[in-house]
This record gives sequence, structure tokens and C-alpha cells, in this order.
Amino acid sequence: MQLICKSRWLLLVTVLPLASLLSLGYFQYALVETLLPEESLQAWWDNGLVLTGLIAVWFTVSIALDAARRPLGWLAFAALFASVVSYLVWTLWHIEAFLPWNLPRWLGGAEYPWYVLALGMPSVLYSLLGYVHLTTSRDRSYRAAPGFLSALIIPLLVYVAGQWVIPAINLQSENEIIGYLVVPLIVATTVFLFLLVRGTYIMTLNRATFDRRGRALFLVVVTIVLPLLGLAVNNRLLDFDIWWSSGDSGGLFGDFRAPVFYVLALVNGLYCSLPRRNWLVYRLPLFLVGSAGLAFLLYFVLVMLPFLPFSILAVLLAGV
Repeated sequence: MQLICKSRWLLLVTVLPLASLLSLGYFQYALVETLLPEESLQAWWDNGLVLTGLIAVWFTVSIALDAARRPLGWLAFAALFASVVSYLVWTLWHIEAFLPWNLPRWLGGAEYPWYVLALGMPSVLYSLLGYVHLTTSRDRSYRAAPGFLSALIIPLLVYVAGQWVIPAINLQSENEIIGYLVVPLIVATTVFLFLLVRGTYIMTLNRATFDRRGRALFLVVVTIVLPLLGLAVNNRLLDFDIWWSSGDSGGLFGDFRAPVFYVLALVNGLYCSLPRRNWLVYRLPLFLVGSAGLAFLLYFVLVMLPFLPFSILAVLLAGV
């Protein structure tokens, strides 16, 4: 985790994704430019200028800190998180200004908000990992249980707020409801993900209590049980009334009902769970299996990234 504070990571997790978003935004803008009113054109230009400035700032920060041989600290991670999250919220809040509702859907505008989330999430996750590292010293002993319990309490608090607190405020319009919910939901989701990541990191640090059996059990649950369970939920094999599933078109993330997807998930899980040995006849097949499953793994990582901010809502939805 010491490497997480090196400023060169900013080029990979912030500058490159945001530059990709700028490129995608330009192509989307060029596709619909002739159909947009004047205010939408101005909104695109304003967004492009802000995004360009964000890229330039973090590119400069990365180069300057690397030249000075200084790591990223509390202030840098806080600024990264605040700047990227502010941009994401601002962009998604005004998404109808960029892509009015009367645009033909076949022009691709419906997917653009997911591109914004997917390419903004690496910076958010990186800043959370940075804070996990800075708040967890290897010289001290920590317990993972309090962090996991606190993480479980947060969806409960969000549920209670949605059931009793928000109705008691008696908000009149949809815009007022969204306005009051955005910041608390961002804070709750951030704390929720931070506690989960920190608890997992603490488990890996506690080698004395996290022995081989415990590590093997943890890997089996995370790399085999949960991916297979996720495929089952997505394919509606479990009895969850998920609102995004309709007809026979598959689940939210695509149609993965073919048995080969379960086999790939199982093989990837076994690859991650098996111990590493220095035997050539053992390592070579393991390397080939890992290489073959890399594309499958990367696909799901990229597909899941836009939905990371809705993780608490997903927990509540499954509970309901």
C-alpha cells in the first residue's frame, strides 16, 4: 500500500480516464450538435472547459509532486475526491441541459451519464484507498469487526431516513427532494465504501488472526460465492423482485444466462483462491487460466464501476 501514495498514479486513475471522458464527450457533442438549442451548446462548452481544467490541474500536480519526489498526502486525496465528485454531481445534475429529452435515443445520449460515472469512479476509489492507507498504520493493531459493523449500520440509517425523516421534512417538489438527498447520499456512500475497504485491508494486515484457513475462506467467499451469487441475481434465478428486469432480455448488466458465464466465474474464482507455488508445472497452467479470464474480469469491473455510488441503494433494494 506504500505505492498508493506515489503521484504517478494520478496519471493512470485520474488524467487518463478524464481525458477519455473528454474525448467521448466531444464525439457525443459532435453527433448531436446540429440538434441542440443554444443553451445546450453553451452547457457542453462549459462542461468541456471545466473538465479540461480538471485534467490540467491533476496532470500538473502529478508531474510536480513526482519531480519533487513527494508522495500524495491528506490534502491531495481530499482535493482529488472533492473535485472529481463535485464535477460528477454537477454534470449529472445538468445532464438534461447537455442531452435534452427530445433527442433521438439512437444517437447514444442515454449511455453518456454511465460513461461519466464509469470514468469518474477510478479517481474516487483511488482517493478512498489513499485514505485507507493513511488511516491504517502497519505499526498498530486494528480490529476489522467494528468497521464492518459500522458499514452495515449505514444502509439501515439511510433506510430509516427515507422512511421517516425525509417524509417528516415535507418537501414539496421533486427538485427539493433530490437537492436534499444528493449530499447526504454521497457522504453515506463514501463512508460505507471506506469502512468496507478499510475493514478488508485490516483483515489482510492481521496475519496472526487471519491465518491460512481464514484467508482461504475469505477468498472463496469473495471470489467464488459472491460472483456466482451476483450472476444468479442478475439472471433472476433468485426470488428478488428487481425493478430493472423486464421480459426475457436478461438482467441489468446483460444476458448472462448461458452456463459458460458461471463456468468462467468459477474458474476465475479458483484462480484467485488457489495458493501460489514455485513449481513450473503448477504456475504455467495457473498463468494461462488467469490470462484467459482477464477479459471476463475486466468487463465486469468496467460495467460495475458506474453503479458503485448506488451500492447502499442496492443493499436496501435487496433487503426490501
